[in-house]
Amino acid sequence: MPERETVTIREIDGNLVGLRRSVLEEIEGLYEFHTADQVADAELIQTMYELSCRIGRELAVYIDRAGQVVQVSVGEAQTIDLPPVKETRREDGLCGVRCLHTHPSGAAGLSSIDLSALRSIRFDLMAAIGVDDKGEASVGFAVLSGRDKNTFKTTEYEALDAQSFSSIATRELVAKVERDIKTTGGYELNEEET
Repeated sequence: MPERETVTIREIDGNLVGLRRSVLEEIEGLYEFHTADQVADAELIQTMYELSCRIGRELAVYIDRAGQVVQVSVGEAQTIDLPPVKETRREDGLCGVRCLHTHPSGAAGLSSIDLSALRSIRFDLMAAIGVDDKGEASVGFAVLSGRDKNTFKTTEYEALDAQSFSSIATRELVAKVERDIKTTGGYELNEEET
């Protein structure tokens, strides 16, 4: 009898019950995406959207400031538990990680739970990948935009197609958001970023 090849799956957080090994390997493949200077690679967005629709569950990835996917999670049909970020920035700054997650059967708008996670974890950015009225993947997102006493305010942006969202420059966005946390302004997209 031939030996079976052993395949090691990188850590995938969350509900993996009922997922075939081949699907787990595809989900693990999300770790291979690198985003360089953009908030997310358009192919990563499309891959997450397609996988999420196929398995009927939310998926989430954390991307660090170097553009590397550092965490992959699987949730339920309508929700996902976001694991804590391993490293956080100073008390008044962002955590250094952006979160992209899917809404497999819904729009790309962020829920109150999504916005609460943005505030409490202080993600660089929180994004939801959903479906637009043409059946295509679209991305809604929000950033922190200042404080009101001890509570962070958020600014939410209309959903963009995957290509437009992926063209937003991360360094400029994060620098502006971190400055705005110390004041009260928001981040406005430049013409080149949309």
